Formats: sequence, C-alpha cells, structure tokens
Amino acid sequence: MTPTIDARLLLLLACALASVSCAWRPCTDLDALLKIPCRCNIETAGNNSQYVFVNVNCDRTTLTAPFPSGIPIISFSQRNSGHQALPDLSILNAPVRKLDFSNNALRSIGTKALFGSVAEYLTELRLANNLLGDSLNPIFSTDVLQALQSLKVLDLSGNRIIALEESIFDGNRRLVELYLDQNKIATVPVAAVKELTSLKLLSLRSNRIESLEPDAFNFANKLERLDLRNNRIRSLKSKAFANLASMKEVLLAGNQLSHIDERALAGMDVLQKLDLSDNLLSEFPSEALGSVVSLKVLNISLNNIGKLESNHLAQMKSLQILDISRNTIATILPGTFREQLLLKYLDLSLNSLRTIEDDAFEGLDNLQTLILRDNNILFIPGSALGRLPKLSNLYLDFNRVAALSSSILKSIQPENIRYLSLSRNVIRELPGDSFAAFRKLIYLDISGNSLGVIGEDTFKGLEGTLLEIKLSFNRIASLRKFVLPKLRRLDLSANSIDDLAIDSFHSLHNLLYLNMSGNEHVGQVTRTMIYPLTKLQVIDLSHCGLKMLQADLFHNNTDLRIALLNHNQLRVIEEGTFLNLNNLFDLSLAGNGLEQLRPRSFVNTVNLRTLNLRQNALQELRADMFTTETALEVLDASDNALKSFATNTLKIHPRLRKVLLANNRLEVFPPELIADLDHLEVIDLAGNRLTTIQQLDFGRLANLRELYLRANAIDSVQDMAFHNSSQLQILDLAANRLERLSERSFEGTLRLDRLDLSDNKLTGLPEQVLAKSRVQRLERVSLAGNKLASVPVAAFGDQHDTLQTLDLSRNAIREVPRASHMLMINAKHVDFSYNPLTPEAIATVLGQPKTVRTLNLAGTGVRELPMLETPYLRSLNLSHNNISAVSAKAFEKVTLLERLDLSHNAIGDADGLRDIWPKLALLGYLDLSSNPIRTITASTFERLDGLTELYIRELPELTRLEKNAFKPLKDLTVLQAYQFAKLGYIDVQGIVQELPALAAVDIEAKDANLESDQLQVLHHPKLHTLGLHGYALQSLSSGAFAGLRNKYLTVRLHNTSLTALPPALLLPLPRSAHIDFSIAGSKVGTLTQPFLSSLDDRKNSIQIDGLATNPVRCDCQARAFRRWILATKVQDVRCASPPTVAGKLLTEVGDSELVCDGRSKATSPTQPAASSTGGSTRTTPTISFYNYTSEVQMTNAAATTEHDIIWSMPPVSSSSTTTRTKGSKSKVSSAAMPPLKKMPSANDDTLIIGIVGGVVVFIFLLIICICICRLKMNNDSYHHHHARAGHPMPMGMPGTLQVNYTGKKGQPAAMYPTLAPPYAQSYATLPYKPNGSPTQARPSYSTIGRIPYQYQNHTLMSSQAALHHQQQQQQHAQQHAQQQSSGTLTHTAHNPYIVYQDDKVYR
Repeated sequence: MTPTIDARLLLLLACALASVSCAWRPCTDLDALLKIPCRCNIETAGNNSQYVFVNVNCDRTTLTAPFPSGIPIISFSQRNSGHQALPDLSILNAPVRKLDFSNNALRSIGTKALFGSVAEYLTELRLANNLLGDSLNPIFSTDVLQALQSLKVLDLSGNRIIALEESIFDGNRRLVELYLDQNKIATVPVAAVKELTSLKLLSLRSNRIESLEPDAFNFANKLERLDLRNNRIRSLKSKAFANLASMKEVLLAGNQLSHIDERALAGMDVLQKLDLSDNLLSEFPSEALGSVVSLKVLNISLNNIGKLESNHLAQMKSLQILDISRNTIATILPGTFREQLLLKYLDLSLNSLRTIEDDAFEGLDNLQTLILRDNNILFIPGSALGRLPKLSNLYLDFNRVAALSSSILKSIQPENIRYLSLSRNVIRELPGDSFAAFRKLIYLDISGNSLGVIGEDTFKGLEGTLLEIKLSFNRIASLRKFVLPKLRRLDLSANSIDDLAIDSFHSLHNLLYLNMSGNEHVGQVTRTMIYPLTKLQVIDLSHCGLKMLQADLFHNNTDLRIALLNHNQLRVIEEGTFLNLNNLFDLSLAGNGLEQLRPRSFVNTVNLRTLNLRQNALQELRADMFTTETALEVLDASDNALKSFATNTLKIHPRLRKVLLANNRLEVFPPELIADLDHLEVIDLAGNRLTTIQQLDFGRLANLRELYLRANAIDSVQDMAFHNSSQLQILDLAANRLERLSERSFEGTLRLDRLDLSDNKLTGLPEQVLAKSRVQRLERVSLAGNKLASVPVAAFGDQHDTLQTLDLSRNAIREVPRASHMLMINAKHVDFSYNPLTPEAIATVLGQPKTVRTLNLAGTGVRELPMLETPYLRSLNLSHNNISAVSAKAFEKVTLLERLDLSHNAIGDADGLRDIWPKLALLGYLDLSSNPIRTITASTFERLDGLTELYIRELPELTRLEKNAFKPLKDLTVLQAYQFAKLGYIDVQGIVQELPALAAVDIEAKDANLESDQLQVLHHPKLHTLGLHGYALQSLSSGAFAGLRNKYLTVRLHNTSLTALPPALLLPLPRSAHIDFSIAGSKVGTLTQPFLSSLDDRKNSIQIDGLATNPVRCDCQARAFRRWILATKVQDVRCASPPTVAGKLLTEVGDSELVCDGRSKATSPTQPAASSTGGSTRTTPTISFYNYTSEVQMTNAAATTEHDIIWSMPPVSSSSTTTRTKGSKSKVSSAAMPPLKKMPSANDDTLIIGIVGGVVVFIFLLIICICICRLKMNNDSYHHHHARAGHPMPMGMPGTLQVNYTGKKGQPAAMYPTLAPPYAQSYATLPYKPNGSPTQARPSYSTIGRIPYQYQNHTLMSSQAALHHQQQQQQHAQQHAQQQSSGTLTHTAHNPYIVYQDDKVYR
C-alpha cells in the first residue's frame, strides 16, 4: 500500500525533503490531529524519499481514543503499559507492519480476529517479557500465529515457556527470525520449528538446555545463525550440528562446556563464526575445530586453556579473527600462527605472558589488530612486533612497560600504526621524538601511567595525523603548548595540573572534545586559553578547583554542545556567562555550592535541553535567568535550599519533561507553576516540607507519568488531587504522615502502575477508594509499614482482575479474609511478612486455592506447613518462622516453584528435606541459613539438579559437612557457606573442586593459614565473587586470589582474625578489573604502606569497604594509611587504640599524634627487634613512612602473613637473615640477602638472562680478585664482616636482585642473580632518597606475574660464586639460627633491600 500525503502531513514531508533528522518528539509536533500522549518520528523510503511513514511510541501510555485515519503508521510500540490482553488493533486505523507489546502482563495472544486489520501487512511482532507461558500447561500453544502469514520476525523471549506445541508455527513459512530467549526450554524445539523452511536465525539464549543430541537438527532448514549462549550445555556430542549446511554463526558462550567431540561440529561446511567463550575448556579443541575449515571468527576467551601450539590452528587457514583472551597461556611458541596467513585480529589479553618470543607471530603477515592487554609484559616486544608488516592497531594496556624511547618504538614498524594504546603501564617519561616515526597514528592512549611532564617535542611527528590522545590518570603538573593542529579529542583528566600555560591549546584549532576534569589544582580557566577553540563541542571541567567563571569565557565557543562544570567551587554565575550558545543542549553545574544565578545568565540559549543544578546552595530560581523561551526538557535542582518559586519560573520552559526538586525546603508547590507544561512527564518533590496535597494540585497534567512525594510531612490528600492526570502511573507517597485518605483522593486516574503508601500511619482505607470507578486500573500497591489491623479488602472494590502486587508487610494484621474474596484469589504477588498472623490466617493463605506466583510469609509465626494449594507458585519465603520439619506432602502440588527461602527457622534435620526435592524440578534458589541443622551429608541435596543458588550461612549446630555434599549440584553458580561455630574443619578445596560452574562463593575457612592451592581459583574461570569468612583465619597467602580473571571482581575477607594484609595480596588480580574489596569485621590494625602502594595503579578501579569495622591502631604505622584515607575521601574510619586517640576519626588525628612507644615519628630510626622463637608466632618488622620519599622507620608489628614484594631501604647496621626451605623448619643463616622463594621470573627472554648471567659472573670474579688482593696486602685470612661505606657487596650491587627458586624436595635451591634495568621501577615501589643523595638510583624488583608461573632453571651462577655463598651460610648458621626467613623482613648492610618471602604463594 502506498501511503497518501495530505495537508495534515505537510510538516512530515517538509522534514523529510529537507533531510532533517527528525528524532522522537511529541506526536502533536508532527501533526496537530495526532492528539495522543505518545512520541513519534518519521522515516522515508523510495529513491528520492518520496514515501513518508510514521513510527509511534506509546510506551507507558494509556490510550483513550483511536488514531485519526490516513496517518501512514508503519510501526507501533506500547511496552510497559500493563496490558493483560492485547488491545484492539483497529484503533490504529493503519496497515501497521511492526508491533511491539513487550514488557506487559500478557497471558495470551488473543484471537485471530484481533489481528484482522493488520494480519496481511504485519512482518514483525515482539511480545518479549510477558506471561504467555505462565500456566499449569507446560506446552505453550496458540493458533493465532498461524494467521500471520507475512510474519518475518517473532520475539517470544522471557515468557516462562517450557515447551512449544508442534503446530504453533504452521503457516509462518516466511518467518526468518525467531527469538525464544530467557525461557525455561530444556531441549531444542525441533518439532515446532521444522516446518519453518525460511528460518535463518534461531535464538535460544538463557534457557535450560543441557545437551545437544546427535542429529538434533535433522530436518530441512536454512538456518544461518544459532544462539545457545548462557545455557547449561556441558559437552558437545558427535554430529550435534549435523544437517546445518547453511549455518554461518554458532554462539555457545556462557555454557559449561568441558569437552567437545571431534565430530561435534561436522556438517557445518560454511560456518564462519564460532563463540566458545566463558566455558570450562582446559584444552584447545583442535580436533573438533579441524572439521570447520571455513571458520573466520573464533572466540574462545575466558576458559582454562593453558597451551596454544601450532597444530591447534593448523586446519583453520581461513581464520581472520581470534580471541583467546582471559586464559592461562604462559608462552607463545614460534610457529604457533604459521598457517594463519589471513588472520587480521588477535586478542591475547589477560593471559600469563610476560615476554614475547621473536618468532611468536611468524606467519601473521596480514595481522592488523593485536591486543596484549594485562599480561605483565615488561618490555615492548619490538623484535616480535616488527615482523608484522600490516599491524595498524596495537593495544598494550595494563602491562608493566616502564620505558619508551624512539628507538624502542621504531622496532615495531611504526609506519603503519594507526591506533596505539599503552595505558595503565608504569611509564614515567616520554623522551622527545618518541613518536616521530609514526606516520599514520590517529589514536594514542597513554593514560594511567606516571608521566609528570609533557614536553613540547613529546608528540613531534604527529602534527599531521593525530586525532585523539588520552593522557588521563597520570601525574602531569605542568602543561605547555600542544602543537597538534588536527587533534579532535584531548583527555587530560585526573592529573595534577597546577601550571596551565595560557597558550596550551592555541594550536588545537580542530579540537572538538576537551576533558580537564579531576585536576583539583586548576583554579581558573580564562577566555584566552580556549578562545581559539572555535569548533569545540564538548568541554569537561568537572571536579577541578574553579572558583569563578569569566563572564565571557565561552563567547567564542559558539559550537559548544555539552559543558560539564560540576563539582567545582563556583558560587555565582555572572550575567552573560552563557551568551549566544545556540548549540548548547547539556549543561551541568551540580555540586558547586552555587548561591546565585544572576539575571541574564543564559542569553539566547534556546536549544538547551538539560540543566543540572543539583547539590548546590540555591535558595531561589528565577525566570529572568533566561532572556528567551528555551527548549529545556530536564531541570534538576535537587539537593538545594529552595523555599519557593515565582509563578513564572518554569513557564519560560514550555517543553519541560522532567522537573526534579527533591531534598529542598519547599513548603508549598503552587499548581500554577506547572499548569501550562503540557509535556511534563516526571515531577520529583521527595524530601521537602509539603504538608497537604490540595484539590487539583497535580491534576489536568495530560502527560504526567511519575510523581514522587515521599519523605515530606504530608498528612492529607484532598479529593481529586490528581484528577484528569490520565497518564499518571507511578505515585509515591511513602514515608509521610498520612493517617487517613479521602474516598476521592485518587479519583480521575486511568492506570496506577505503582501506588506506594508505605511507612505512613494509616489504620485503614476508605471503602471503594481504589475501586475502578475512581482508578480504572490498579496494578501494584504497597501498604507496608502502616498500622493496618486487617486487610482493607473493601478499599479495592472490583480491582481483583487487574491487581498484580499487594504488599501488606510490617503491619498489625492478624486475620486474612477467606479465599471466597476474589482479591485474594487473583493477586499474583502477595507480601504478608512480619505481621502477627493467627494460625487460621496462615492456613487461609497457604491452604486455599490461589493463583499467587510470589508469596512472602516471613516472620508471621508459621510452625508447620499444610498442603500448599498454590499450584502457580514460583517463589515462597517462609524465613524467620518456627518451622522444625517440612513434609513432602506440603509441596505435592507446587511443581513450578523456583525459589524457596526456609532460613531462620528451627529445622534440625536437613536430610529430612530430601523427599521434597524430586517434586521441585525447577527449583533454582534455596536458602537454609540460620537453622539448627546438625549434619549435611552427600545425599542432602540429591535430586536438586537444577539448583543454581544455595545459601547455608550461620548454622550454629552444624558438626558435619561432607566434602561431597555439593557434588550433585553441577549447575550451582552461587554458594554461601560460613558461620559454622561447631564445625571443626571444612575441606574448602574439596568443596570448590566439585563445583566447576561457580561464579560467586562465600565460604568459611577453618585453617589458620590459607594457601593459594586450597581455593582452586584457577580452575574456575567464571568466578567473579570470592569471600573468605571465619575467625580461625589468621594469615593468608599472597596468591590466595590469583587466577580470578573476570572484568568485575568482588573479594571479601569478613570476620577473620587477619591483623594485616599481605602487600602483594591484590597484585595477582587483573589490573584491568574493577574490584570491590571488603575486610569488614576483621582485625586489621592498619593498611600498611607496601599494601597501599600496590594499589597505586588501581586508584580508579578499586573500592575498599569495611575499614570502619576493624580495630584500627593509630600509631606511627598508620601515617601512610591516614594519607591514603584523605586522598580517597573515606570518612568513617575511627581509631580503636591507643587510648589517647581512641574514638577519633583517623582523618582528624595529626601526624604528631601518630606515635609509637611514646616517641614521635621524627626520632631516629630504630633497629628491628629479634624474631620471636615461640611456636608459630613470629614478629615481622613493618615499614612506616614519614612521607612517601624519606624518613623510614622499622618497628615490630603483630604476627602477619607472608609477603612477596621487595622494598628499597637504606643501609643500616648489620642484621642477619634466615631462610627456611620448603617442607623444613630448620633455619639456615645467611650473610647475603635471603632468597625470594617462588618469585615468578620476569626474565624469560634467554638473551636477557645471558647478559645478566655474564654481568653477575663478572662481578663475582671482580669481588674474588679484590678479596685475594686484600689477603695479600693484609697478610691475613679474609673474614666476611659487615660492609662499610664503599665496600663491595656480593650479590648486593645496586640494581641487582638475588632470587631463590625452591628446588625439588631434598634438593638445594638454585640461586639466580637478576639484573633489573634502571628504568624498570615498579608502580608498587616507593623510592628511597637518602639524605644528601636525592638523585640516587632507585632499585627495582621483578614484577609479580599471574599464575600459572613458568620457571626456567637456567644455571647462571658460576661454581665459584655458589661455593662462596655456601661458605657464607655455614659461617653464620649459629649466629642467626633463631630468625625465620619465610615472610620475614630482612635488612643487612650487604643487602639494600627489604624482602618479603612467601614459600607457597605461586605453586
């Protein structure tokens, strides 16, 4: 049908012919006859756009009248509108081709007659997230779809469908795309789709499919794309995809695949894309992949693959994109990619690579994009990268590259590089001409490094190409002129800029985006600085130190569209500040403390759409701030001190859609303020001082959808307060002082999706106050936290067929009406929790037939369960009751139950629940916490095959927890098992090992010391949350969390006896991850300087919680902790000791009060005390810093965990060291620096090792020669004394490290000297500058890598040096026999290092 264009559509046609982008707008703007509260836009078709069509969006809208005829509506959407049945489609009066009724409450599709007016034209139907499968019949059936013969796209996702009727799609021969995601389907519905001969896309994402049987697709088909992500498939059997000759894309991510048969993928001869990411594969499935030689895209990231060899990829010669990131690959052998001549994209991020062999990328002649992010790479592998002739995009983010120079960068063939990212490394400087050889570079990211200075010649050579540069999160203090004339985007955020040259940006004539946010020392930006930026569209000056804005600051930036000036120190906006900014549509002035906006602050800002003024000190808003009518849609003035408004304040903004005024001091809100705002949709007045809602205060607002009035002082709502606000759907009156309501309070509303009256003082509701005669449709009501003594049934009148949710929790209800009342029968979500229900009331709720889906009876006094007459029940909460036993008969009819909460009851026999589990085949959530359960055996959870979440916290009587108790729960993803007071031992390793699909685990540790191998983190690639609980835990291995690989991580150490955290505890976690770390309820006295320094490069990606619940000791050890708290703005940490400062906020305690042993920090450094010899307790010296660069003090701290990090220290008087070999408690004295056991090597490159070995051998020979000379000169035997100033130091020369790699049991450990380059300063190492020697070179330590750690036993020490070292050990064995080496802080005159050792960190 060709739509006709009449006079009513001239506006649409003009818009199309002018090629103006017509965004979504009120439909009345497009055609005056479209008097509907919806939004519209247009699209054109034809060679010259001669056909005009209208798309109509009526989401969250209640329609009261049909559309005018003649409007060429091509698509119609009415999502989130509460439909329980499809509306009459004839009201559209148009041949609609696309319909979307997703996110409603549809339980049926209706009848064929319903689609009569559109059946011929309809090509797309979306019914996602409804209730089409919410019935007792497990098979979803309908004949309506058969009449839609033109249908090409059908979406039935999220409808609780378990199975499909075989003939449901008969007649849909043209169907191309079918979406069945997020249902309960257990097998591929072959019988239903086999007649869909045109089907090309079948999506079954997030269902319950556990396997693909052989020949599962044995029917004629043209399938090209199959989406099976996030199911429960554990293996792929032979011929699983047979007969899919046209298949091009198979997505299997997020399953539990651990094995793929070698013939599983056979039959897909033209397969181009395969996604196997986020599974449990431990080996590369080379045999299976060998049958799909046409494969172009392979994603196998986030698995457990530890090795990649050339034969794995040999058959995939057509591969163009390979993603093997987030695995455990330690090395790339030469020739691995020899056959991948067509490969263009390779992602090796977050593996265990530390060096790249020269020939690692042999054969990748067409590689364009290489991603090596987060691999602990120390040096840019120039030799390997230089052999990639077409490399244009290189990403080396989140590594530990310390040095850049033009010579290093030239080695990677920079001529073709267009995108280069070196962010989050440890680069301290950029020498001039570093990028001079990059002829085509358009994007450069060096954010998150330690750059302090940007020189004028830093970016020399990029003047003609560079379009975007990121320099954020560095330490840049001074900024000089950028000479990059083509630059369009510049990010300088989160630096320390305090010296901003006036001409810094004068050469950036093409700059579109400038970000200076987070530079707290930038106190002023003048017009002269940004005057030349005439093309600037976005400027971000938020979180700076701006105290004022020049009135003419932006007068030359007329193209400005977004200005972010929030969180500064602006107090006044002067007249004309935003003058003639016709393109400005988003302005934020939030969080400034603004006191006044002068008249004419905004002159001719006619296109301003969003104005954010929240969190200021404004007492008034005036209309004269603006000189002309604006297009403002969102005004946010929340969290100010506003007391009143002039009546014309908002009328100058006739297109306002949202007015947000929460948390002010408004006592009245005159309806005249908003009377003429026809487009107003949201009003937020929460947290003010309103006392009464008068008649029609919020009435006659045709488009108002959300009104928030909570937390005021409202004590009455007058009749018809919301009358004729026909679209009002969310009304929040919670937390007020309402004691009663008028019968006509809500009269005139058409649909209330959510009415919140919770936390008031209501003792009852008037009869019929919510009946259909006053509220046409009521869906969700909350009356929680009032004083109701009975269910106000009469108040709801005849709303029983529309009411979905009824919340009556926290009242005084004792009796519940009998099931004869329709309201209690049809309500789908009912909450009676924490009411003193009588046994009769409980029996009424549980024992009478109902269609309830969610039932909450927590804290209602339930003692026993009758047979539940709730066959539709999906979720049941019986927590906080007195249930001691549950009979299987109670759940006889509740076969659809998915969630069961029995926590906080009196259940003592968990095995007594076993007879229930076979009846609950769909149960996925179970909570048995806080019960007196005595034993959990291997059979307790049998037959709970589909369980995904299990909570067994706080079982005080538990005395037995068998390791195999969780073995039947193969699909378990969330486990919380802790607070077992009487349980003597928990086999953490055995429990975790049985649950390969774990994504979140919180478990109690009964061991005093927890090693890394006990958690088996490495074997759980899906794990993103790990929590350790229990006061038995006293020390923690530094590698306890090593192996976590997800992008978002949560780590908890709750209620433990840990007194200190290992400095290297968080180092093995991915540097690219966002980490939530909590130590709530532990005994950590302070966060030590080494631990805090290890967080230096995670400042914007880690959140530490629970500090306030630890006994913080505010002595000299807490000075660095205090500085860190001030920097991170943590407010609630208080001192627990010593008594002189107990109870004070740590931020309020000065450095002079943070003392040890009654002496201030300024006293001379003391010597470390001798190690304790008693039992397993040891005293470990810790480091406290007066500031970050000097004044080091050694003090004794409480027993701590083992450490694995090296700290630079000045020479002091001699102090012996000890070592303890693995598996033995014998102590061996050593005059040299103690070996660092199990420290991962950072020098795998054989060339480097050879050089290092040669240098060290030469040093030893030199030392021996000196010793012989002295023997001859002194005519005396040489005895090894403590070094004096200038004395040669064996194995202790500046820049060298002595590393001990523990050998096999019974064999001596090999000693490896390592020469660290002078520029390899770790981000975690604080430099030590001795007095008088401020320029002394700072020693480094080898960066700790991520497991698995591959060691190479290169014998680098000469036999003479080894013999010399052995003699030294024997000479000092008795002198230092009482000291322990593991985890001991050692410091000698020969050893300018502090070494934290960890025997069992990285096994």
